[in-house]
Amino acid sequence: MPSEPAKFGIAQGSLFVVFGLNLGPTQLQQSSSFPLPLRLGGSSVRVEVEGAQLDAIMIYTSAIQLAALLPSNTPTGNGTLTVTYNGIVSNPAPIKVVPSAFGIYTIAQNGRGPGVVTNPSYQVNSASFSANPGETLIIWGTGLGPVSGDEGAGPLPGSLGTDTQVFVGAKSARVEYAGRSGCCAGLDQIAFDVPPGVEGCFVPLAVRTGGVVSNFPSLSIAPQGRQCAEPAGVPVTAMTKAAAGGNLRVGAIALGQNDLIGAVESSIGLKETSAPLLTALDLMLWPGRTTAPATQQSSKELRERARQAIQHYKQDRRQGKPVRLNRQSVQRILAAPAEESVTAGFSSLRNISPLLSHLISTVSAVGACSVLTCGNLDCGLGSAIPLTPGNRGFGSALDAGPGLTLSGPSGPLAVPKVASGKYGATFPAIGPPGQLPPADYSVAGPGGADVGTFSAHLTVGAPLSWTNKDAISLVDRSQDLTVTWNRERVTGYVVVGGLFSSPVSGALEIFICGERSATGSVTIPSFVLSALPVDHSLSPSAPVLAKGYLFLAVHPLANTFTAPGLDLGYFSDFSLDMKRLLYQ
Repeated sequence: MPSEPAKFGIAQGSLFVVFGLNLGPTQLQQSSSFPLPLRLGGSSVRVEVEGAQLDAIMIYTSAIQLAALLPSNTPTGNGTLTVTYNGIVSNPAPIKVVPSAFGIYTIAQNGRGPGVVTNPSYQVNSASFSANPGETLIIWGTGLGPVSGDEGAGPLPGSLGTDTQVFVGAKSARVEYAGRSGCCAGLDQIAFDVPPGVEGCFVPLAVRTGGVVSNFPSLSIAPQGRQCAEPAGVPVTAMTKAAAGGNLRVGAIALGQNDLIGAVESSIGLKETSAPLLTALDLMLWPGRTTAPATQQSSKELRERARQAIQHYKQDRRQGKPVRLNRQSVQRILAAPAEESVTAGFSSLRNISPLLSHLISTVSAVGACSVLTCGNLDCGLGSAIPLTPGNRGFGSALDAGPGLTLSGPSGPLAVPKVASGKYGATFPAIGPPGQLPPADYSVAGPGGADVGTFSAHLTVGAPLSWTNKDAISLVDRSQDLTVTWNRERVTGYVVVGGLFSSPVSGALEIFICGERSATGSVTIPSFVLSALPVDHSLSPSAPVLAKGYLFLAVHPLANTFTAPGLDLGYFSDFSLDMKRLLYQ
């Protein structure tokens, strides 16, 4: 059965991939030379758009995945796609054909993480081979638009003359060439000059063509030399180790006021989320998180968000069966007092290159924004690696001792072990809603079988305050959006983000921008906001308003700590301010 089309459609003359079952032979078969066939290994693909029927040009086929080239003369508009294998025709899947919708290839082959970008000598951009401002790079992808001629007979290189824009971080780059490559059918390349004033190991990169914005992979840029540096995020050493297949031993500590997810987790006894990145980062970025105490939530909204939280964490462990929230659980959540909580997790994470690519695509580099689309309300880090019998979660727990100790304005607090590799405790809140009180905090561990003695430190300055919050009630995706905060908080980094669920498709759209706290503001460019599609299907003349959230938070990857036996350690401040509003 073919998969659903991309959120903006499939461009004329572009390559596309279909996922399903029984699409082709067990062993992958690939077209090896021109002319390319319309039938390969018993598989063929037919599209019907606006009354026209065309056969796609086959690139490769297998039982669960195939790739094909959509003919450039396919009409634009809505239609259907079917796959035929050995005479058996699939059910039709809806597709939308557009003139142009560019997609950037990525190293992880999932549209996330480092992009497939080279210099003119075809050396691939990476953290160890970064680009410098002023250099010319080439983006590789597909979807710039149609060409004239027989695409199956051979490459048709040449500029496509489309209005192509390249954005590096928040800056526009000069485009030197945008068109088909001379090597392959459907493969496009865009040559651009790296703009000045942008640097980092994971700078978001995006292309807009035909009014459609691409995915947001990352690009490595250094002011000089070839080694990049990242002020906040995943260090290059960890990326290199993960890419080589090594396990990463990670610890994460989260400190902040209890929220709905924490209440749900305690009420249903979730004790298996031992992977620390899931504990410390997924909870903040997951869209159900709220800063308001449970007692301030309406029963209807609380019940729905609690149901989503449970579904998010438990559906894989329940073989996809729906999880129902009973009255007693809701009442326990409603009665939960406002508290501070400290949570820590320690794990050895395996096969996590996809996870790090997911993380890079979610938590944007400082001074830039990233956009991510997720299905079924699942943007969590846990979705990066599937749960299998041989891979419970994506790591194994590490023992950091029998318990930890938190020191802060309320004095020392014992943080007992609540599960293998996981520690947690709560205490009465003493700060404003959603904010940690200014103070120096530390978490000490006596050491255990896997993690040695350590002390992690976190300094919290003035409470993070969203100063123009009341002035924003509607996000217009065609306009830049500026968010401001108090300049008294002059240390560290913040993230500003937004999210909403599509009224029709249900897909979750999320953007996150990183910035230094001292700047006091961030402007989200319109090209970022316009990459968030809002459905027109219910009202062709105007977009459907989508209910969503806009939030301001402390950067979750800005404060690190070291410990014997760990490759990475994060101590995160979960101070956050969020507002519900509309997107159009």
